[in-house]
Amino acid sequence: MSILSHFCVKAPWLLLVAAFGASATVAAEDGKALFEKNCGVCHVVAKTEPPRQGSYLAGIVGRHAGKIEDFPYSNGLKAATFEWTPEKLDQWISDPQSLIQDSYMMYKQADPAVRTAIIGYLSTLKAQ
Repeated sequence: MSILSHFCVKAPWLLLVAAFGASATVAAEDGKALFEKNCGVCHVVAKTEPPRQGSYLAGIVGRHAGKIEDFPYSNGLKAATFEWTPEKLDQWISDPQSLIQDSYMMYKQADPAVRTAIIGYLSTLKAQ
C-alpha cells in the first residue's frame, strides 16, 4: 500500500478522532461561557466578588439551599431543607418556581444541553 493510499484511508478516521477530542475540550469551556452568558448577569462565582442579585456560586454543589449568611433569599428558599445536587440544580435552572414557589429567580432554561453544560461547570467550582 502506498503512503498516499494509506493516508487517504486513514485520514477520515484521524479527522473524526481529532474532532471528538476537540469537542470534549470545547464542551468544558462551553459550560463556563454559557454560565457567563446566561447566569453571569445575576450571579458571581467567587465569594470575594461584589455581590449581584443572585448568590455567589462557588461550591454550590453540595451546599445547603438558601443558607449563605446575610444573603436576602426568599422565605421559601430560606426554609429549604435540601442540598444542591446536579439533579436539583437541573430542576432549579429549568423552572425555579417549580422547586421554590416564591423564588426571586426568573430565569428559566428549557434546553437540557445548556443546563447540563452549566451544571457541569458549576460542579467544578470549589467552596471558598
